[in-house]
Amino acid sequence: AWPPGSTPPASADADAHAGGAADVAAEQKALLDELTGVLQASRLGPALQKFVAQCRRDNRPVSVVCLDVDGLRRYNDQYGRRTGDRLLRAVADLLQRITREEDLIARYEEDQFVLALSATPAQALGEAQRLLSGLRRSVFQIEGYSLRLTASVGVAGYPDHGSVAKDLFDAAQAALQAAKAKGRNQCLLYQASQRKPSNIGAASDAF
Repeated sequence: AWPPGSTPPASADADAHAGGAADVAAEQKALLDELTGVLQASRLGPALQKFVAQCRRDNRPVSVVCLDVDGLRRYNDQYGRRTGDRLLRAVADLLQRITREEDLIARYEEDQFVLALSATPAQALGEAQRLLSGLRRSVFQIEGYSLRLTASVGVAGYPDHGSVAKDLFDAAQAALQAAKAKGRNQCLLYQASQRKPSNIGAASDAF
């Protein structure tokens, strides 16, 4: 018992709990993109490697989807960077609503997202088309504007297009670039005729 008016010292358990909560918050901040709340680009390589390896160990299919928001720079120029950032957050929210909890979602570069799904290439293509359709139907109410978006999407999967994370990522990027070259606002599955980009940024180097 402590004398009236005195304050008992904090318990070691309380200190440990507070420290643990702070550690968790710091870890989440290091893992997640501050703007969109999905995995940040610097963590994409290791996370995708782990995801692909786990699916293969469990004898499950695995595919990678790369989605690029069409014309984000135009929105930034016309409506301001704040509006562009809110559009990116809205896209990330849509991806999180449509995908499953066990799927991997990361932001790659300014206007691109990468998803990893336990699905065959054909199934992943169907999911990507559903994502694109949902994005097309969405109307984003931001800063007093009613805005619509489209996206270009590339899909690749194991074993058709690669056996390791980097190969699947490169193939999905090649399909994405082909979709953009064909006029954007569409989703393509990787084909051998689509040349893989020779330089697709730092995230690819992390694999």
